[in-house]
Amino acid sequence: MRLNYYQFPAGIDAKTRFLNGADFIKGQCRIHNKKPSGECPDYDSGDLGYGCKDCNNFCILEAGDIVYGTTISNVKKLLKTFGGSGWTDHCDRSGGVFEVTEIFLKGNNSSHHYNRHL
Repeated sequence: MRLNYYQFPAGIDAKTRFLNGADFIKGQCRIHNKKPSGECPDYDSGDLGYGCKDCNNFCILEAGDIVYGTTISNVKKLLKTFGGSGWTDHCDRSGGVFEVTEIFLKGNNSSHHYNRHL
């Protein structure tokens, strides 16, 4: 099994990191206080599960800097857009990592034939 990761370089703002797959940590609405019912007046139920986090009035104060468990295609897209680094953890059936390889923009990222390792 392969698990792919991407790490943003320093200097990328929290909202950009969040919108590109990093974990949300902390944020707040800039203009609205919540209604007594606990909902924002601009809340849209068709927001793909992000709640207020994708609203332009919501300020994301903190976000993670690693995108976990993504595809190699997405890692390469993020590398091309932002720089940073990407890697793949190669795991055996018991869940242990037997090798870590860097993901590059060009070329094949793995020469492993998994039937040899498992």
